[in-house]
Amino acid sequence: MLESKPLKIVLLSRLKVHGEVFYEKLSKRHKVFWVGWRFPYSLNFFNAPFLMLYEFFYLAHFHETKSRGQTSIIFVHFISFDALVAVLFKKVCGHKVILYAIGSDVLGIRNAVQQRFLKWLLPKVDQVLCINGDIENQIRKIRNNGVVTIPPTFLEPNMEVYNGEKEYDAISMGQLTTLKMHSMLIHSCQYMKYGKTLAIVGDGPCKDYLTSLAKECQNHKILLLGNIQHEKVWVELQKARIYVHTSLREGIPASILEAIWCELPIIAVKASYTEDLTNLYGFKIFIVHERSSRLLAVAIEEVLRNYGSYRQMAKLNKKLLRDLTDEWDYKIERILYRTYSN
Repeated sequence: MLESKPLKIVLLSRLKVHGEVFYEKLSKRHKVFWVGWRFPYSLNFFNAPFLMLYEFFYLAHFHETKSRGQTSIIFVHFISFDALVAVLFKKVCGHKVILYAIGSDVLGIRNAVQQRFLKWLLPKVDQVLCINGDIENQIRKIRNNGVVTIPPTFLEPNMEVYNGEKEYDAISMGQLTTLKMHSMLIHSCQYMKYGKTLAIVGDGPCKDYLTSLAKECQNHKILLLGNIQHEKVWVELQKARIYVHTSLREGIPASILEAIWCELPIIAVKASYTEDLTNLYGFKIFIVHERSSRLLAVAIEEVLRNYGSYRQMAKLNKKLLRDLTDEWDYKIERILYRTYSN
């Protein structure tokens, strides 16, 4: 049984959707202050110093108002300038610091300055949490102790139920960038039987390119739905038969978890996050092992042809996601207890 102790947490996060989920889950049991969400996440040369100063002053205010006998933790939801502020404040006031590595803050880093920043930063914190095994391996090259992979965060949605007919054979979500590889899904149409309807949710710099690709697929209907309110995303997911994920890299596989909650069979091109979802957590996902539009088309045709069987697997995935959510609550509580008890 964990010892009951007053615990105050300052959550530094500007990730609107993921930060909100994280905040809601942590605040179930602890006093949590969410700092940084008022500003856009884009940090550039002009606004970064002001955001860092704002966070430092907020932490100073938090330190001054901390009740006697309470312990406190600074929880950084992204390894960034927020982490630098937290470490500097730790040196001044001694608060524990936990970093949460969720993907693009670690994966694919090639910049020498970023690498040196991580090498300086990681040994100075009390705990590093990782969202998948690939990220943990990258972190352990710099720091071997106090590193652990935890299940991805997910909060049961209060969503509008859609009871209409399925409108899309497949749906995909994410920013329209080269990293997300939506072009692979569109190219796969040339290998599928005529008459498929595909939907893509998101916006980004590749929108015009993807739009032109979609126009070339005259035998299929490809809808680029653009950015829509997050609450409406759940409705669009329920309109689809299957969910397809083609991203080259992923930290938190949020869109996959949302599709699982909507009981959609999942097709994903192999990446680090898919190995964790299948091997570590046991989700039943149709993995395309090569980055091939033709093989992706074969997978889509297979799932649509045997939709009833794959839908039963999707129902089991949703039950597993419920269990994983409970496991997250227990695991994070153990980590917090060990951190603030030392």
